[in-house]
Amino acid sequence: MGFVKCGPKKPKEPRGGGSTVHPGHPPILLYIPACSGNAPGGGDELCSASLRTCPRVDEVRFFVYARNWDGHDYGAPVLRTVPATVCLAPEEAAARADPTVAVAALVRAQWQSFGLPGARVQTQPGGETLVGAVTRFSTSTPSSTTLPPKPVLGLDVRLSIKASRYVWDFGDGTALEAAADGVPPRAEHTYRSAGPVAVTLRTYYTATFTIEGSDVVYPLDGTADVPGQPTPITAREARTQLEAG
Repeated sequence: MGFVKCGPKKPKEPRGGGSTVHPGHPPILLYIPACSGNAPGGGDELCSASLRTCPRVDEVRFFVYARNWDGHDYGAPVLRTVPATVCLAPEEAAARADPTVAVAALVRAQWQSFGLPGARVQTQPGGETLVGAVTRFSTSTPSSTTLPPKPVLGLDVRLSIKASRYVWDFGDGTALEAAADGVPPRAEHTYRSAGPVAVTLRTYYTATFTIEGSDVVYPLDGTADVPGQPTPITAREARTQLEAG
C-alpha cells in the first residue's frame, strides 16, 4: 500500500511573475510597445511590429511587465510570457501606458480624417469664359502648413502637412496632374464646348506631427487625398455681331 505525503501546499507562482502573489499587493503592470530593444527604463519607441500587427488599425501591441511584491517591496520588472503580448486600443493604452504612445497610435490611424484643408480655386476670367479661349486657374491655399492643435486623448497634437502632388479636374472630363514644388499650383485650360462646369483641385498631402510636451517629430505613412471645393464656371460661345455705324 502506498503512502501519500501530506503537508502545506506550495503557493503557485504567477506566470511570468517569478514570485508569490500577496493579497493587498497586486502586481504593478508596465506596458511597453512590443518592439525589439524596448524594456522598462530602456525605451518605449514605436515600430511596425507594435503598430501593424493588431486586429484593429488603432490598436498598439505591448509587452507586459510585472513588478511583484516580495513581502517587503516591489521587485524589478519581470516580463510576462502568457500571453506574450497584448493589443490595446488607444483609450486602454492611455490608461495603462504612456499616453503619448496611445496618442501617436491614434494619430497614425486617423490623421487622414483630421479635417485637412481642401484647395479653393480661382479662375481668370472669373465665373465665365469663352469656348476656345484660354482660362487660367490658381489657388491661394498654401502648399504646406501646420494645422491648429487638435486634442487627442487629452493631449494637443499639431499636424504639419505638405502637398506632394495635385490633380486639376476642369469639369469637362479632362484632368491635369501637377507635381508640388513648394508653391501653390497654376494651370491653363481651353474649353471646347459651351455649358456650366465645376472645377476642383485635389491635393495629396504627406504629414508629420508633434505631441504636446514632446519635441519628437513623428513621421506619418501614406498620403491624404483631399478634394477641393468645386468652383463653378460657365463656358459660352463667342458670337459675331454687326453694329450700325
